Parts: sequence; structure tokens; C-alpha cells
Amino acid sequence: MSDQNEVKKIILEFFEKLDFGVNVEIEKQDELYLIKLTTEEDPAILIGHHAMTLSSIQRLISVILYRQLERKIDVLVDINDYRSTQKTRLEGIADNVGKRVMEESRAATLKSFSPFERRVIHEYIATNFSELTSYSEGEGADRTLVIEKKENKK
Repeated sequence: MSDQNEVKKIILEFFEKLDFGVNVEIEKQDELYLIKLTTEEDPAILIGHHAMTLSSIQRLISVILYRQLERKIDVLVDINDYRSTQKTRLEGIADNVGKRVMEESRAATLKSFSPFERRVIHEYIATNFSELTSYSEGEGADRTLVIEKKENKK
């Protein structure tokens, strides 16, 4: 059985034990398995607040795969295209904030974003606003993302 089929079988067994019906599609990109789950049931149950449940499911799947296949398998789990929808929403936020920082010439601080969300915003700012910089400050739940103009160094 191929790795992709084995991974799919293990994931289907996992969700069967949870009594949660999902369809599984797996794409392999280099050494990363993109696991796309779709469900007719309430996906919010699997995604959770700030995608915390989704992150936990991803970690659990990674551990289960490691134990059953006896090697590390890198996975990225998405449920009902949540991550791509979320990425589009976050890029809209980053664009609005970036434009505001440019217009007002003052830094903006964003709170309550997960590591995934902060990374999407950092990447968007770096790619689309060469005059701006972004960085994170603080620890844990108090971590904030700051977007500001780059200092003019001569």
C-alpha cells in the first residue's frame, strides 16, 4: 500500500472512532502531506475557536502517523477549505491595515491572532508593502503583531 493510501486509511479510522463523517483527499508536496477534509457535519466543531481544535487534530494525526508508520510525517490539515478562506480574510485585514499605516504614518498593533494567522499577515505585508515591516511582540496569549513603516536609514 502506498504512503498516501496508508495515511488516508489511518485518518479515516481516526475520524470513524470520533464518529465524525469526513471525506479525505491527500496531496503530497515534497515531504508535506496536505490533508483536505470535507464534512457535511458542523465543521466548526472540528475547527474550534481560532482554529485551536484544528491545530490539535493536526498534532494528533501527526503523532498517530508517527506511531503507526514509525517515522515522522509532516502534515497540514484543512477542513472544508477553512485555511484558504481564512488566508483570504487575513490578507484583506493585512491590506487594510497596511494602507492605513502608510496613510497615517503610525504603527498599528493587532491582537488575538494565532501563530498561523500572524504568519499569513507577516507574509502579506512583506510581499505587498516594501515600505513596511511587521514583527511580533510578547508571549503566549499576549502576543501582538506590529506593522509599521521601515525607518529611513541613510
